[in-house]
Parts: sequence; structure tokens; C-alpha cells
Amino acid sequence: MVLDGSVRLDDPVTNYLPASVHVPTRDGKPITLLSLATHHSGLPVLPANLKFSVEGFRDYSLSDLNTFVSHYTLTRDPGAAYEYSSVGISLLAEALACRERTTYAKLLYRRVLAPLGMNDTSLSLSKEQAARLTVGRDAKDNVVPPIVFGDGLSPATMLHSSIADMLKYTRCNMGAGPLSGACLFSQQPRDQIPGNRIGLGWWIDNRDAVVRHAGNSPGYHASIDITADHSRGTIALENGGIPIDDVAWHTVDDNVPVQLMMAGESVSSPSVP
Repeated sequence: MVLDGSVRLDDPVTNYLPASVHVPTRDGKPITLLSLATHHSGLPVLPANLKFSVEGFRDYSLSDLNTFVSHYTLTRDPGAAYEYSSVGISLLAEALACRERTTYAKLLYRRVLAPLGMNDTSLSLSKEQAARLTVGRDAKDNVVPPIVFGDGLSPATMLHSSIADMLKYTRCNMGAGPLSGACLFSQQPRDQIPGNRIGLGWWIDNRDAVVRHAGNSPGYHASIDITADHSRGTIALENGGIPIDDVAWHTVDDNVPVQLMMAGESVSSPSVP
């Protein structure tokens, strides 16, 4: 959307949200699309009005998110410091959807999933997909029910996919495919964070310049890693209690050790078994 002129990175996010949403500022500095995409907005990881129920967080709506944002007081200037924020990513998603006068789910499909042929990827599962959903488990191999989020936080937490679809996404981020220009644009470093630089949602490691991102929720872990020269990429999905970021990273940089988790202890290994 930046590349086609729909938005600019330095636009205040309030430009695209409903007038009823009062996005906080501090010392006259607004929260911009860029500060949201690089987790420098000053918004917290999760909203304080998030309440767990039997249905998980299924009832957390866009209205709930907007209410939280409208009443939140920033503790630092936007752009001043890094803090990962699911609130910020969800607010960014809402703003982009409002700009296109649609929902985030429809925007995601039209702009990303359809062009890449990712037909097995969605925010909500069909009955057929739900029947194929891999069962999540904790470190003791107990079944962990999937946590479900409502529209208010689903852009930051709820994408379901398959390894085949994620390989299509990985290839595009390696520079092949109809969205390769946008993918490579998103990987350009925009700011510095501990141990890394950060692009539009991507981490670029300071040591080997591997482009990477990972996500974890109870029972599930995912990681995508791409070499600096874009010659190798990997996507790892796991339904267990131990994060696999190191395994995915090791497959594109064998100088990164794999941490074998045994009986609560981690042991460095130079290679993947």
C-alpha cells in the first residue's frame, strides 16, 4: 500500500481510523504507520481490557480495541523505544482496512493471499480446515486447546496456515513472485532494536543479517528465516511446548547452535539431528 501510494509510512494512524477513535499522542508526536509496523508506537503488548473466558478471547472486538487505545496514556514518545505490541499491529491492520473501506480479513486475502495462491491460509478456519488443524501440545505432551481471538486482536495473533502455503510466502520474501517487490521493501531496516535491526515487521539480525520473524502461542510455534542474500529460506511450524526458532535459524546459518531441550535443561548442539 505504500508502494502504490495508498498510504505513507509517516502518516499518523489517526488519519485512517474512525473519528470516534482517539489515538494518544505525547508531546505533540503522533503514532505513525511506521512506528506501529516497527513496534515503536509506545503501545503495550496486550490491552488491559482483555479478559479471558471459556471461549478464549473470542469476544474481543474492534470496539474493545478502539476503547482501550482511546483511553490509553503513552508513557514515552512514539518512536522513542522498541516494545513488541500486538495492540499496535492490530491497530495498524484496522487502519489499513479502513483506508480500503473493507475488513482486515478481506484486505489480507485481496492484497496478499490471493496473489500468492495461499488458498489454505486464513484468519478463521473453515469446517474442512478445522478438521485438519494440528493438535497443540505443551512440553509434557498434554493437549492444549487453541486460543481464539476476536477481530480486535486477530491480525496480530490468529493466522492459520499450512507448510505448503508458508513456503509460497517464503519464496516471495526471497524475491520470487508477484509481491516480491513489496516483500523486499518490507525487509529494509528502519530502526535498531536489541540485537537486531527491524523492518516492517521483520527482524534483521546484527550478526548474520538473517531476516526472520517468529510467533508463539500455547501449543504452537512458528518461525521463518531467510539469508541476507536471499538464497536460502525456511519455515518451521511446530505443535509442541518448545519453541523452534533456533532450529529454523540453524537451517539457514549453521553457525547458530540448536538448543536441545531435555528434562528442563538446554544443551547446545552444533547440528540438527
